[in-house]
Amino acid sequence: MPRARDRVRDRRTCRDIGAKSWRYGVFLFLAARRTDTHDGRPWKVTVSKVSAFRYSKPREVARLFAEARAMISPSLTSLSTYGEDRSASHLRFLMVAEINGLIRPEIRALIAALCVALLCAAATPSADAAPSTAKAVSQPAVLSVTQLAPGLYAHRGHDDVATRQNGGDIANVGFVIGTRCVAVIDTGGTAAEGRALRAAIRAVTPLPVCYVINTHMHPDHILGNAAFVDDHPQFVGSDKLAEAEMSHAANYLRVLTRELGDVAAGSRVIPPTLPVHDTLDLDLGSRVLTLRTWKTAHTNNDLTVYDKRTGTLWLADLLFAGCLPVIDGSVLGWLDDLATIRALPGVRRVVPGHGPLRVQWPQALDAERDYLARLARDVRAAIRAGQTMQQAVDTIGVDQRGRWRLVDVYHRRNVTAAYAELEWEQ
Repeated sequence: MPRARDRVRDRRTCRDIGAKSWRYGVFLFLAARRTDTHDGRPWKVTVSKVSAFRYSKPREVARLFAEARAMISPSLTSLSTYGEDRSASHLRFLMVAEINGLIRPEIRALIAALCVALLCAAATPSADAAPSTAKAVSQPAVLSVTQLAPGLYAHRGHDDVATRQNGGDIANVGFVIGTRCVAVIDTGGTAAEGRALRAAIRAVTPLPVCYVINTHMHPDHILGNAAFVDDHPQFVGSDKLAEAEMSHAANYLRVLTRELGDVAAGSRVIPPTLPVHDTLDLDLGSRVLTLRTWKTAHTNNDLTVYDKRTGTLWLADLLFAGCLPVIDGSVLGWLDDLATIRALPGVRRVVPGHGPLRVQWPQALDAERDYLARLARDVRAAIRAGQTMQQAVDTIGVDQRGRWRLVDVYHRRNVTAAYAELEWEQ
């Protein structure tokens, strides 16, 4: 593809454009929209056309500029601050990447036009341009994601508790792309992680985010929601999620700030706007996700997401792979749910909430089921033997260390939760 600067023939025109380059990008697009761009060469835009459209309808210009910001990747969305980075080679790289990565000619024309205008400004700084020593605009990190199936992407969180070092990135999160829009499945443990996830989405598709699905209430899955507020999606979760979040929100944010410090900045709890009772289908355009709520298990507000097109069941924290399952609900309910999940038809792959993204199905359920079943059995035996809760905590499952990650953090807590639940059976 020809270099962008090679297309800028008239340096005097560039000087004329100067500091108003972003506006001229819109005017160039107005011209390009009325030029035949279907041959894949959206550069057929003359200076006379720019002049002709310079004073086009103001509302249309504003709308097109907003459209431009929404369509291109995060690397170019901060167009109003372009003056802080006048590296022509950087802009040229972005232009090539963006144009090669998009299909619709009209969108290619838009991006090409905006890049031309920015390159003009780079070639001839205006009087009010930022100093040449100005630093580049800081952009959000892009979360690493893996495509597990066509249009279905996931990020593996760290197998750890939230720390400054891992930035609270400890849960598996991801997104699914339809022909109309995108559904996000959990957003991570901080607003910063949510922004990085959003940047990962924008690196893959320009389609809007229409749904943000929270699989349960725990902070490592929901505190990135704030990054998606400006997308105006529906926030989706169990019909029990809002109450659970609100009752824990203050404590979640206090602990997050204590453990992560300024890394936690901007993180907040955003309750669901679309509650799910039993099941709900979400249509992303030629792709339907089936959401389902469950008995109290990991929590009392667990929700799974099934993508029928690929046979993928996003189990979230109903499945821990390699990391110790954590009971914040009911050990008996969890065992019941696992039996139901194993019998579900059409499932070809599952995505756990923690641990490796690719696991064997249905074998992935076996280790978790065995741990929970043994825990219930041993706690019942301790209760029948008249052991106190503390005695049970000190003696049950001491051999689990080495079989699971994070045993020292969560196993004793699990024994406590199971004892509190099962002592009422007697």
